[in-house]
Amino acid sequence: MAQSPIKEQEEVSSEAADILMDDEGYSSSNTANVPSSNSGVTVGGLDFSVEADVKFKALEDAGVDAAWIVSAKGVIDGKKGSEAQAALNLIGKPVMSDAQLKNAKQLFIDRNVTPRLRNKIGKKAYNSLPEGIKSSLQALSFLNLGERGVSAIKEGTKTGDWTAAINEYENYWEEGTSTDHNRGRSQRVADAIRTHSESLNVKSENIPKRQPSLVRPKDTIPLEDVGQPVSTMADVKQQTDISSQLPKEDF
Repeated sequence: MAQSPIKEQEEVSSEAADILMDDEGYSSSNTANVPSSNSGVTVGGLDFSVEADVKFKALEDAGVDAAWIVSAKGVIDGKKGSEAQAALNLIGKPVMSDAQLKNAKQLFIDRNVTPRLRNKIGKKAYNSLPEGIKSSLQALSFLNLGERGVSAIKEGTKTGDWTAAINEYENYWEEGTSTDHNRGRSQRVADAIRTHSESLNVKSENIPKRQPSLVRPKDTIPLEDVGQPVSTMADVKQQTDISSQLPKEDF
């Protein structure tokens, strides 16, 4: 019996949340911080300098202490750098279990990241992707969504030529602008696409090999800032939560 699309999405986003739990370093003993001067108060990877309302909702639904959420609303929203650190010092870090941290990530992925990806790539094209590409792409897009990368993935689903998509994720960050775990996330997407391409019997000489230099695409749209410089090509504050514009059953 075929697995339902909703169940499959839950499993994919759970895997993406596991990737983030391994990469980001947040845990029950370190639930929140201000990673950089360009970051806001970041709870389990969720940066409250942008889209605070939907992130508070994710924390609420993950079972985070309601009293902390009440104390944080209106205090940490939209603040960055030293202002964010002062706000976090004022209210303190939330008490969260590892399960709650993962659940909050997964809820945000399901409600915000996946709808954005599906909207950019196209519902049918996105749904046709193997789970390995979806989960690795969700984990990367939790941080930011590169327009050229998702466009190349969309083109790959149409033509069967995944060369451009692999190149985009092999060369995702400007040299020196990202951390090892973020570079690892983009490489994970490239590796998943390469595996899929090879499974389709594409000639190996047409599949680009891993490149030593990683370059950020100029058209990156940041969704989260966990400590590295982000593109100034788009102001993340102007992004809208498109998940509210998509039907809940849109799988």
